[in-house]
Amino acid sequence: TAFCACAANTFNQVYERKTDSLLLFCVRLMKRTRRRPLPSGRISTPHALSFGLGCTTLGTGILAAGCNPLTAVLGFSNIFLYSLVYTPMKQKSVANTWIGAVVGAIPPLMGYAAATGTIASPEALILSSGLFLWQFPHFFSLAWMIKKDYSAGGHQMVPCFDKTGDVTSKLLTRYSIALSTLPFASYGLGITSFMFPLESLAFNGYLMHTCRKFHQNSNDENARKVFLTTLWNLPLFMFLMIFHKKDFLPEDASISDSVVLSNQGSINVKSSYEDAVTDVFRRTKSIMKSLCVHEALTPDSEQDAEMKPFCLSKENK
Repeated sequence: TAFCACAANTFNQVYERKTDSLLLFCVRLMKRTRRRPLPSGRISTPHALSFGLGCTTLGTGILAAGCNPLTAVLGFSNIFLYSLVYTPMKQKSVANTWIGAVVGAIPPLMGYAAATGTIASPEALILSSGLFLWQFPHFFSLAWMIKKDYSAGGHQMVPCFDKTGDVTSKLLTRYSIALSTLPFASYGLGITSFMFPLESLAFNGYLMHTCRKFHQNSNDENARKVFLTTLWNLPLFMFLMIFHKKDFLPEDASISDSVVLSNQGSINVKSSYEDAVTDVFRRTKSIMKSLCVHEALTPDSEQDAEMKPFCLSKENK
């Protein structure tokens, strides 16, 4: 995955090397990207292309051999979309942001495909939808703060054409509201317990509050608040979705079950990482349940069940 990301980023910088190095009266217009390796002259274009092709080959090859063909296809598709669709579109249409959001929604599908061999599931839908919707408040708030750079480089971003901030604020609010529905959808689809949407009212509510502040006063300070909120909103969303995932372990299951002695007396640890993480989540959830009034009021069938957040073994597929 890292090699695929490196490849996409490399091809992006190769394509944008001219705009990154634009000069006006001997002053570089794109301050944010002027120190990149290509515009600064630290590496040549052939060198960068060779590196990008090498990363593409390594990335898709490792994913195909170490995971499955579906994951490799998703990885290659993301390189293609980012390099040959999203990057050129940045100078042609504001629709580039929506294409970029599709690119950002694919990595969670890659992870899910690597673990399960499929992306045809409600979990995969929620994960990719979360990344897709999250990118709009994240990117539009960033684009508002650096719209002068984008305009100087000829990039077609919504905030570059939005002098009052009205269009940008409406987009921020619209996609933040859409993002806030996903925890409820996750509960409705039977993926998580009701605690996930309940807790999401706090962190997604705060995100919408920052969007409302930007709508009231569209300036860089309020845009920065939206942007900074998105930085912790996404990892919290992912963590709580895993934490409240309805995928259970028997009460007596333990990480010690996967440690066995071989005939030679050596210890063979099967899926030790998976079991260790599961054990930590199970113990933590048990403690939190004992302290939480809402969990104490849940039905016994949920109260007694234990969660296994990672289902990578064949028995659980």
